Amino acid sequence: MARTTIKDVAKAAGVSIATVSNVINGRSGKVNSNTAQRILAIAEELSYHRNLNAASLKTGNSHMIWVIMPKHTIHPHNQLEDSPFFNDLLMGIEKGASRSELYFCFMRIADVDELKRLSIGAAPRGVIVVGIFPPSIEQFIANWSFNTLIIDNRQMLLDNPEAQHLRHFGVDDYQMGRMAAEYLLSLGHRHLVLLFAPVELSVVHRDRYRGVCDALAEVAQTSHYLVECECSLSAADQCFSQIQQQLNYRASAVLTMADVLALGCHRAAIRRGLRIPEDFSLIGMDNLSLLSYLPYRLTTISQQVSQRGYQAVLTLLNGDSEASAMEGLLPRLIEGDTCAPKNKGSAEALPV
Repeated sequence: MARTTIKDVAKAAGVSIATVSNVINGRSGKVNSNTAQRILAIAEELSYHRNLNAASLKTGNSHMIWVIMPKHTIHPHNQLEDSPFFNDLLMGIEKGASRSELYFCFMRIADVDELKRLSIGAAPRGVIVVGIFPPSIEQFIANWSFNTLIIDNRQMLLDNPEAQHLRHFGVDDYQMGRMAAEYLLSLGHRHLVLLFAPVELSVVHRDRYRGVCDALAEVAQTSHYLVECECSLSAADQCFSQIQQQLNYRASAVLTMADVLALGCHRAAIRRGLRIPEDFSLIGMDNLSLLSYLPYRLTTISQQVSQRGYQAVLTLLNGDSEASAMEGLLPRLIEGDTCAPKNKGSAEALPV
């Protein structure tokens, strides 16, 4: 059966092809409302579907949003298969693209040549960049003309202030770190183990670490011990011996910069016969969707990852400022089962 074309719809409606095109492409303001409704009804009756490829060739613009992220060969810490954060983010992006009647294409990039090949052809409606790339790739992105949203890498904008097509989209990571530390302090914990991905790897990590340190600095007789590892379940498990040494010494809580690290820490502790929160308190950051499937409730700082992905698409398409886009997405504490007031029996309580 031959595919219904725009010519078939125009003939059935008794109007020009240009009139049908205006209606199908959302330019109904140029057409009488009754005529527009009749055209849409006929198009549905004839099972007409807009040929997006043909439209792209004609206008030079696709109905596609690109989502690009580094390949793990660039940064081994950015492993999608072990990063539920990115799964949540992509779920939100897909939802935003679908509701905007667009498609999204996810690609992992290793070098500039891949971007050059990608840039040939119809331009995307927008690009969402996730993760940290080498300077050569960031420079190429800064020099193209595609409308581009940078997720959680403000440094890229600072390094390319002349790139007007670039915008940043991120939460207040400093506040997330500070909020986590303040909560543990309110429970009486004074000596913390901080389980972080390498702090120098990104601005996100540094901001969360800085927020924690500033909160601790405002309370007397506090200390922290920093443990750095890859942001994965297995890495948290492998470095737990360092954490346990500090817990045996005087630490009473573990603050992690990501839920993935908190889950790995929890698993390692249970394997070693430790109880949470009886033996130590544990807090994460992100509030990933997978937490709802656990038999316990992880205490965490929520940044509404999936909603961020959804809002990122709308921001990309509507040109909203970062401040207005982030309204309603402020970090907030999610109290779970993994934190408790300082156990005076396990270590000496210290005054504020």
